[in-house]
Amino acid sequence: MAMLIDLHNHTDPSSDDSTLKVEELVRLAAERGLDGVVVSDHDYFWNTKKLTPLDEGDLVRLGDDNGILVVPGVEINTDDGHLICFGLKEYIFGMHHTSRVKKYIDEADGAMLLAHPYRRQVLLDDSEEQGWVRSLERIRDKPIWNLPDAVEVMNGRGFPDQNSFAQALAKDLGLRGLANSDAHAPNDVAVCATLFFDTIKDQRDLINAMKAGNFRPVDVGKQVPPEIKKAINSNKFTLAHDKRYIPLTWSDFIIE
Repeated sequence: MAMLIDLHNHTDPSSDDSTLKVEELVRLAAERGLDGVVVSDHDYFWNTKKLTPLDEGDLVRLGDDNGILVVPGVEINTDDGHLICFGLKEYIFGMHHTSRVKKYIDEADGAMLLAHPYRRQVLLDDSEEQGWVRSLERIRDKPIWNLPDAVEVMNGRGFPDQNSFAQALAKDLGLRGLANSDAHAPNDVAVCATLFFDTIKDQRDLINAMKAGNFRPVDVGKQVPPEIKKAINSNKFTLAHDKRYIPLTWSDFIIE
């Protein structure tokens, strides 16, 4: 069964820039039709209970209570940008180096994605298409692009030109693309997500699917009738509910 999963979300107090409680994130993600959600707070590991009494087991139970998969992750700040990581258990000195994080990920048989790849890459005057070309030429040979399993080609909090640049970057370099909401507030939840073609039951399944590349980025926040969006989020691939609306298929929402 295909599943829509949002792999990039932040909660309070584990991320000090978020106003979302983890319970609210999970509830809203379920209500808005996602099949799974990742809690990926900044440099925070859910097995530690340092900032919240909840741990990884509590996240799983919270998901079960709401009928949705909940997976713990972590967003690590590095010299090359922000990495969403799966399989790591603790922060180790030196993780600000991407190559060091990659080493630990490989040792743990984990996976990692590069969030919002446009940050620190596009010059302020490079928002026009010709500027993208200049930026792509300037950054295409950076080692960072060879390290993650995928990059975000759509970030729910990114501007259209930023996401367009990320999509152009992924296409130019042949990178696997994901779409994530990067939620920090209730209105951010379930703006976009990634369609996994396998059934994902836990973090290990998610890691395996990421490594296999068996996913596609999806914009679930397009302005479509609510009943059609609900059907899309329920994994009904062919949609024709009302003759007033043009029948939609997954291809209308998948980001190329």
